[in-house]
Amino acid sequence: MQTADPILSSQCGAAGPPNNVYGWGRINVYKAASVALASDWNVEWLELSQASGTVEPGETITANVHLDSTDLRPHTCYTTELRIETNDPYQGMDVLVPVELCVGVYIHKEVAPMHQAPGLPVTYTIVLGNYSEPATGVLVSDALPPEVEFVWADPAGIYDEAAHKLIWADLTLRQGDRITATVLVAIRPDVEPYARMTNTVHLRYDQAGALRVAQASHYARPQEESRCYLPLTLKDNRSFSLP
Repeated sequence: MQTADPILSSQCGAAGPPNNVYGWGRINVYKAASVALASDWNVEWLELSQASGTVEPGETITANVHLDSTDLRPHTCYTTELRIETNDPYQGMDVLVPVELCVGVYIHKEVAPMHQAPGLPVTYTIVLGNYSEPATGVLVSDALPPEVEFVWADPAGIYDEAAHKLIWADLTLRQGDRITATVLVAIRPDVEPYARMTNTVHLRYDQAGALRVAQASHYARPQEESRCYLPLTLKDNRSFSLP
């Protein structure tokens, strides 16, 4: 799905990719193998209790994520992504779950829902905190994607309309502190279906100008899913059945 060469079509719904005629496009084996070989599949500080499974309709499975900061550098953040792949033809695309482990001051971001139609709301949740010595003069800057409109934030912060970003300034994070900020946005009505929007938040504080960065991505989905029906012709009055 990520390395195929797209083939666009206006038949049976949106052009995509994907679309209901050519799917994700023409398979590019060389590109797919190159991406797989270039990927670092071994994340030393992360371990999954379950890497695969079957989810029956209406049910869920649980995969525990174990993070280990042993031998990691202090005042450093480590990031990776969990990729949830599925063979559900209606899913459309993989779900990427960002994972961040910070030793000391940390920040991470979540987005919900992951797939939303243009014109509808999306919620960003920003969590920051501190596991070590107090951090003063903390500045948090949330750069909103150009594809969304700002609605409100809690705590309010300062919205810079020209730069399209939110700012929370002069914060103090004591050891053990944890702060959660909620930002509500709306996807602009003219955003193309399947467009990817990435929201980036930066945290900077006085000690050595340390910088923390967290990102979360989400996607625009069509207002309505299209289906294409194929005609069936029965000849010679013969009966037949479909599995």
